[in-house]
Order: sequence, then structure tokens, then C-alpha cells
Amino acid sequence: MKQEWDSMSIDERYNKSNGLRSYYKNIDAVILKEKNTKASIIAAEKSAKSYEATSPNGSIISFKNLRKFCRDNNLSFSGMNSVAKGIQSHHRKWTCYELSENGERIISFVWTKKRVSEWILISPNGEKSVCDNLKKFCKDNSLSYTSMSKVANGKMKHHKDWKVERDGII
Repeated sequence: MKQEWDSMSIDERYNKSNGLRSYYKNIDAVILKEKNTKASIIAAEKSAKSYEATSPNGSIISFKNLRKFCRDNNLSFSGMNSVAKGIQSHHRKWTCYELSENGERIISFVWTKKRVSEWILISPNGEKSVCDNLKKFCKDNSLSYTSMSKVANGKMKHHKDWKVERDGII
């Protein structure tokens, strides 16, 4: 009976069981009510996403269920999902890519860390100073590094009347 059941399509299982059909993300689940037992869920992946992960030792693993893969390898799902989306470069030295239907890697977001090599700082009396280490500059001039980095990122206009010039904009 089990072998016959496994060879059936989702629609055949649904029709035979008179069960309830529910949809959750990319998985078509059929909920069956069996005699004197609690409901069992049979899931078939219709358009599930394919992934490829590289372990810390360099081996490449292909799989379809990211959540199960993370559970089996003691990884955080949210961490690996961020890696697959390109938000993070790695999670516990694992890398992961989502694969298209033809097996090519999909990179939806490119993770880059912006680094400024020189800061142009304007003192309270209008003098311009160029520095390559904002933290050291703040320490030497009794300024808060946190506040100055907020000024540099445009979240604050000034700190102790010190301003940072970004791309010609003060």
C-alpha cells in the first residue's frame, strides 16, 4: 500500500483521500485524516528553490530545502538565507547560492562594504582637514567617533560644529 501511495501524484493522493489541500510558500501539502491517528502531512515540492552550498572544507552540496539543510548541519536558517540572498558573504564559513532552473547561480544582491580612504573634515572655524583614519582623528581632537561617523554617513549634520564633506557636499 505504501509503495502504491508513494508512486501517486499529489492530485491522485488528494482525490483518493478526500483530504484538505493547503498551500504554504512553494510547497503543495495534502493533509490526510487517517483512522484513529492524528493528521499526517505529505508534502511535494512543485516549484521549490534549489540551492548549492560550499562547506568550510570546500565540498559542494546541492539541495532543495534550505531549512532542512540548516537543521541537519546545525546552521542558522536566517544566516544561511542572508548568504543565499547575497546580504552576507558567509555564515560560519559556509557559502550558499540559489540556483536557477538551468542550474546557474542567482545573485540577487551583491554584498559590498563601502570604504572611504580619505575623510575631508571641516572644523568649527571653517578650516578643512584631510585624514585617513577617522577614529584616530576623533581621539586626537576630543570628538566622539560614533557621532562623527553619523555625521559622515549623513545621519547627523554636525558634531561639536565639525562637519564632514561627502562627494563635494557638506
